[in-house]
Amino acid sequence: MIRHLLLDWSGTLCDDQSLTLVATNDVLRHFGARAVDEATYREQFVLPIEGFYQRHIGPVPREEIDALFFERYAEHATRCGLFPQVRALLEVLHWRKIDVTIVSTMAQEILEPLVTRLQIAPLVRAVHGGAADKVPVLKSLISEQSWDPATCLHVGEMPHDIAAARAAGTVAGAALYGY
Repeated sequence: MIRHLLLDWSGTLCDDQSLTLVATNDVLRHFGARAVDEATYREQFVLPIEGFYQRHIGPVPREEIDALFFERYAEHATRCGLFPQVRALLEVLHWRKIDVTIVSTMAQEILEPLVTRLQIAPLVRAVHGGAADKVPVLKSLISEQSWDPATCLHVGEMPHDIAAARAAGTVAGAALYGY
């Protein structure tokens, strides 16, 4: 039985694809690359992000990419909202006493205020931002909490989310929308 739901943020709970595309293109242009259109972004974007950015800008350190990306994202973060029915889902899970934890690549200092602004903080047990690679983050979280991985469901909308869930021994779930 699932007791712990681990949810991705961008593209799963938060409808922020247009915002992430703008921030991504700002990063690409900053490092001398051409901007990409939405179709190219959807086709090429992968996690961890190095697989995407190295293709366009070469071996730039992740810290430099993240600093610029999150700066640009934060400038417009108030424009993003939840996908329809996310709040209702979180309310049902809360009522059923299923722990909900957000695990995201989004920077913690951006993610926490968004969760508060969107009024879902009371429905979420914990928020773990800055998860550049979700595999070690999920494994660590499950171990620290002494959870049985079989009671955990990790849901995201990218192949990396499914791979991370499997690597952590959790049940994997896919959102068929988002990125």
